[in-house]
Amino acid sequence: MSEKLPEIITFTDVDITNPMVLKQPPYRFRRCSIIGSLADPHITVVEIQNLLEAGMSIVKIKLAQNSKGQSLRLLGKIDKATLACCTKYGVTNWPVATCIELKTCIAGKPFYVSGGIFEMTLKTGEFVDCEISDVTNALMDDVSGFLLKESSDSSLTFDVLKGINELCYTIDPLLTSKSKFYRIIDEVKMPVNAAEAAVIACATVTNQTQANIIVVPTVSGTTMKYLHWMRPSCLIITVSPEIRTTRLLRTYRSVMPLLFTQEQQNEWPKAVEARIYFAIDYAVNRNWLMYGDTYITLERSSESTSFCDTVRVCKVSISKKTLVE
Repeated sequence: MSEKLPEIITFTDVDITNPMVLKQPPYRFRRCSIIGSLADPHITVVEIQNLLEAGMSIVKIKLAQNSKGQSLRLLGKIDKATLACCTKYGVTNWPVATCIELKTCIAGKPFYVSGGIFEMTLKTGEFVDCEISDVTNALMDDVSGFLLKESSDSSLTFDVLKGINELCYTIDPLLTSKSKFYRIIDEVKMPVNAAEAAVIACATVTNQTQANIIVVPTVSGTTMKYLHWMRPSCLIITVSPEIRTTRLLRTYRSVMPLLFTQEQQNEWPKAVEARIYFAIDYAVNRNWLMYGDTYITLERSSESTSFCDTVRVCKVSISKKTLVE
């Protein structure tokens, strides 16, 4: 390969009707995107550098196959590879974009709807009953997401997103039928530890008792992610003292993350109990729970346990007695 420096190609430099344009040097900055998926977490910096020199401009990271630490290491390798390209060709920057590729393993293929989604709200800021009904019916038909039109006021877009979020909190728990639930259970592999067994048991008990809410005290949100794969037919409320975890869990459907702001208890049982009743009090105030309703808790049995391994069945009452544990 020659040592010619990368050059920026503009629209006037390329004749897209000429097939010879495909034979241009592969390491220059193309105006067409070349996407490469890094599925192997053990790929080296030199290999990534070769891909960048060959014209790769967008890097995909498969989150379903890589853990959080592996994804961060891949981003570090990409950064080192771009610096190596800049040093080799004597340029100050090497444009490359990174994105995360997600895969729906259980819920099926994503289905998006566009056109007329809260169109009046994006213009005036007022929600119309007919538009709310349209979005509700779309959610009932297992729509995975919505594509919104552009708005001149970004605050109106935020209001629409909050409105869709509230509708998902109300409607999503009603969508998972028993037939779908048992199909998901059949597709899940045999649990290899108590954490996976507790998650499957929690989703099964929730379906059998027709509980309205699952409360999950968590720190990192890992337990909630495993539970979300089971698609329980109720709302999941997570309670965490970490604001970063709370922001991350807001991206999951049928999940209401709460930031625990009360005083921390010194004893472990009292600390867990305080977080659970913090979530129940919030749900009662929002009319998600009524007196006598059943709710499920998924928690750690002791402070020394590194994962949630205890499932409890409780009712909203003035007593703190657990029905089943």
